[in-house]
Amino acid sequence: MKQFILFLFVLLPFCVASQVNEMFNGPEIDSANPWRVDSAGFFIKDGRLQFDASRRAKGVHTVKLDIPYNADGMEWIFDVYFSYKPTNNNNVRVFVYATGEPTNIAYFIQIGHNDGNVSLYSWPPSGDPQRIIKGRSNILTKASNGVRVKLTLENNSKMSLYTRLEHESSFYKEGECKVASLGIRKGGVLNLQCRYMAASMDNMITSFDNIVVSDHITSTPLEPEEPEPSPAELPQLLSVEPVSTSMLCYTFDKPVEIREAVFHISEIGEAYRKTYVDVEKKTAVNALFEDEMEVGKQYTISYQGVTDLSGNSLSDYSVEVKFEVEGEEPDDEDEKDTGDVPSGSILINEVMAKPGDAPEMVEYVELYNTTSVPISLNKWEYKNVTGKKVRNLPDVILKAGSYAVLLARDTFSLVGNTALLIPIENFPALNDQGASLHLYNASGTLIDSITYTKATAGKSWERSASGWHLSTDPRGGTPGSVNSSPDKEEEPPVNPDEPDSPDNPDEPDIPVTTDPVQPRDIIINELLPDPYAGGSEYIELYNRS
Repeated sequence: MKQFILFLFVLLPFCVASQVNEMFNGPEIDSANPWRVDSAGFFIKDGRLQFDASRRAKGVHTVKLDIPYNADGMEWIFDVYFSYKPTNNNNVRVFVYATGEPTNIAYFIQIGHNDGNVSLYSWPPSGDPQRIIKGRSNILTKASNGVRVKLTLENNSKMSLYTRLEHESSFYKEGECKVASLGIRKGGVLNLQCRYMAASMDNMITSFDNIVVSDHITSTPLEPEEPEPSPAELPQLLSVEPVSTSMLCYTFDKPVEIREAVFHISEIGEAYRKTYVDVEKKTAVNALFEDEMEVGKQYTISYQGVTDLSGNSLSDYSVEVKFEVEGEEPDDEDEKDTGDVPSGSILINEVMAKPGDAPEMVEYVELYNTTSVPISLNKWEYKNVTGKKVRNLPDVILKAGSYAVLLARDTFSLVGNTALLIPIENFPALNDQGASLHLYNASGTLIDSITYTKATAGKSWERSASGWHLSTDPRGGTPGSVNSSPDKEEEPPVNPDEPDSPDNPDEPDIPVTTDPVQPRDIIINELLPDPYAGGSEYIELYNRS
């Protein structure tokens, strides 16, 4: 959900010194301090200005300081510390400068993006902010982060942005740009914003320190520039393999950045979604296309805009291929299983029925391959029994011990990068009050069935060794990854009468028995959840082997 925030910068008669030098060594922020606190929650602790957003609702929290301007030169320096990894939704914006008539442009530095950079933006009186200096990626991606930021304004016409991480002795120049030279003011507002656009977690503390605003520019010691890497040092493409008729997997020998990359297939067009197979390694990329490739047809596969993690560009790639399907069925039982698979081979492992305001969450159903062999889902059926809807699954392979996520095609781009995502046309809506879901293989055998009860907004139902529980993951769910551990004080499981399944199906709980029990040998045959007065609840089991 977009949030629109109006900032009003008013020209006031300033009676302040020509320099701000704030180390926050004093007492708490109060009327005796020059700062204007617009949001409760700021405090001084351990020599830093801090804001604790732990368990707070989403919002924007600000503290301001009037500052003078000098058209001949200005410099802003400040330290920002995060006890968490900042993102597009949880970050800091520092408004440093604003012009007057006729331009009325505000300039701010955003510390924290999904790719971990520090960038400079301009914000015109109408329209959205425009990024004018884009900083390096992956400098603020740890569990806790600290950075010193320096911005200079020369002759009211050029801005230069520098950063220096904790424990570093030199700055890195992120870039420079021309700025509006009209509308020079004598003073303005230094506005520190702590932005939390999603439900916050524990230990969400942002700190500021060593704020210096000066009317002259000091020298900036820079890190020595690294030479451009040779082509041999850049990531090399190892293979391009089809995952399905509409998805290709590109594998590189080193991590790559794909934010600006374009993957293309002739006669089909650009991929509308590109994701890492493993978001930590970043060496393999799945590209999903709107239309399917035809067997026996020749295509040109290409990409451009792929870089290494430092931003060095890889050479554009193009190759002609013929899309074919192997004609022979594999004999080795370790190969893909395309025939009848036994019940329980693939589990319905997680259900997000009511995503609510959980960021990057949509309705989905997660599947998990419990076996040691890949399984083709071609012509399998997913049935929402309560919604009386049946959908066929596409020709995709679910690898051994891997996850797949079923979701609506129009929400496909909203989910994270860690799973095999299977977009379903007209994906049947998941009932907030509960529903029964079934999964059938191509031969019509029931592979798994579950019933979930009333959904909780922003939390998925997950399998665990004790049955089913609401997700305890801070994101609200774990699509495409190991389920979270159940909370000791969590709500009752969805179906306490269903057989146990492990938290991590990679390490299943194996019962010790004299004779092996096959899936569905013992079934839940009858239950009474709501007896009349004087009666009792019961569950009946039946051994049909």
